[in-house]
Amino acid sequence: MSAHYARPVQLTEQILRGGYRTDTTRGRPALPLVPRLAKFIERKCSLGCHVWIGSRDHAGFPKFYLDRAHPQASPRRIIFALTYGAVPPVRIESKCKNKLCVRADHARAVFPRNGNGTWRTIT
Repeated sequence: MSAHYARPVQLTEQILRGGYRTDTTRGRPALPLVPRLAKFIERKCSLGCHVWIGSRDHAGFPKFYLDRAHPQASPRRIIFALTYGAVPPVRIESKCKNKLCVRADHARAVFPRNGNGTWRTIT
């Protein structure tokens, strides 16, 4: 396993244990994780998607400030972990092909490329 995949696994394990830092709000009381995520989700899509209205990375994918150690966490990975348990070191992609969809049942985990250049779906 490469070091590239180690950090998301550690992140999801921390989330499931509730061990992520909440003292980074500069003196303001910190909201629990689920209400913080819910502030950035809009549920008004014709496909039933939960569209992320928060910040995005340079490629247009959703990003979420979890804490100082994880300033660019993936909300799709966090929601997938909260719904299904620990996320293996794989890519989490959307079945509906909407870049901004963070709905857990629209997400699937895929293994890295096979020898023929494809991704294997595991969920």
